[in-house]
Amino acid sequence: MDGSKTIGILIIVALILSIAIVGVNSYILNYNEDNGNPSSIVLNEKSLDQEAWVNGTNVTEEVLSEDEAFNNTTMTDKPTVNLNIRQKVGGVNVAFTDSDNIYNITSSNYNNSSTTVNYVQNGKTVDVNMSSNSAGNVIMLSNKYNYNIKVEILCGGFTGNFTENSRTNNLDVDITLGGVNLNYNGGKVDNTTVHVTVGGVNVYGSPSGYTKLNSEIKIGGMNVKTTTPDTYVRSNIELGGAEAPNYQYEKNQRYDLYKASNYDVSENKLDITSNVQIGGINLA
Repeated sequence: MDGSKTIGILIIVALILSIAIVGVNSYILNYNEDNGNPSSIVLNEKSLDQEAWVNGTNVTEEVLSEDEAFNNTTMTDKPTVNLNIRQKVGGVNVAFTDSDNIYNITSSNYNNSSTTVNYVQNGKTVDVNMSSNSAGNVIMLSNKYNYNIKVEILCGGFTGNFTENSRTNNLDVDITLGGVNLNYNGGKVDNTTVHVTVGGVNVYGSPSGYTKLNSEIKIGGMNVKTTTPDTYVRSNIELGGAEAPNYQYEKNQRYDLYKASNYDVSENKLDITSNVQIGGINLA
């Protein structure tokens, strides 16, 4: 079998693997939602120290991540929420809405497990820690606040559904076995970092402004399907290949470079750095 056929097979296998794992994660989330013990956990801004919340300053949270970029909270007039999610098994679905609630978590726990949430306020910053064993968690956040989100899942999936009015400074997702769905939908997301040991990453829609996405996948694949041609990709694949028929292609010493036709002139840019050990990337 020649090299091109081998690479083609690897691409197909990687993409099938990524789609299959994301599908399994969706099933886990739906199963836990349907069969678990649901509970709702809500934090409203009225529960906070109002003087500090309105007149205080944003404070950088250093506990949630060792990554310096993640800790570099944007200083704005909007209050900032640092959301730290740790989960063993199951799905996490994050979405945004027009609400005064800092978070509204619907947790469907299975097999006598539980979800715990606690928070600490420091001026206009709230640090939230959430922990689950086996659950399907739907987390509704507010378009009124800035968010830094860090997610760690052992086996399961994460879905981020952003909106045109949502504001996420940093999103950091680490999954051992599972998948990640990112639906940008015109949302403002400054930095996204994804680490997947075995699984896949699906990217849909286009963000607002300039967005950086760094992805590390050991075994699996990445699918990118943006709504506008405003994407630039640096791709490094140790064993496998890429499909990008509609992108301009160049190569430097480290990366294969793929640039969409409108990237240079677009106000909204998605800048992706993708590293895959075994697998592939598909740019639609």
